[in-house]
Amino acid sequence: RATLGILRILIEKELIKVNSEAIDVNTLIHFCIENARTHNLVIEDDLADKVNNFISERLLHMFVDQGIDINCYRAVIHSTIGTHFCPLTRYELCRVVQDFSKTPQCVSLASSVKRTVNILQKNQHSDSLDVREDLLQEKAEIELYRKIQSKYEAYLIFDGEYEAYLSSLSELDFYVTQFFNDVMVISDDVDLKNNRISILLKLRELFSIVADISYLAPEK
Repeated sequence: RATLGILRILIEKELIKVNSEAIDVNTLIHFCIENARTHNLVIEDDLADKVNNFISERLLHMFVDQGIDINCYRAVIHSTIGTHFCPLTRYELCRVVQDFSKTPQCVSLASSVKRTVNILQKNQHSDSLDVREDLLQEKAEIELYRKIQSKYEAYLIFDGEYEAYLSSLSELDFYVTQFFNDVMVISDDVDLKNNRISILLKLRELFSIVADISYLAPEK
């Protein structure tokens, strides 16, 4: 009850910062643990993870009770932004992602991102995001790569306008579909294969900034 009470206060009072510092539950947990150690209290090594998981579970139940779909919550907590555990930010993101998940563009995009994830999981690769432009041969891969680059730049401009950013990603749907239709990712040419894998890695990262869109793919 105490945990739910604190979470409700943080969300309903729209608390994002305390003394100009952004609220991050993980930081607060570690601060409390270190403070306890200064009083010679014995703290388990995995206590921070246990407390974090406990609070995350309480937040999940609270969101589900308010109509948030569990897959939207998962999409948020597995995003780049979601790693910063601010309850209000997570709540706002879940609302935005849930609205986006109901659009026709999201269904197609999420399926493409899921396909991207499956390809990356099934093929050994480095985590390099460096794409060699001199190895781009097919029209579809050239166009997709250029669009990905433009969306990275767009994210810097949106500055917290998550709804507008997710909507802008819908423009990639045509280019992602075209890429999978026209480009042989797993090429016999190792350099081409690795370069195309790098494109998919950049795509994967792009679609995980605000929400991991692969979690929004329809269940088969």
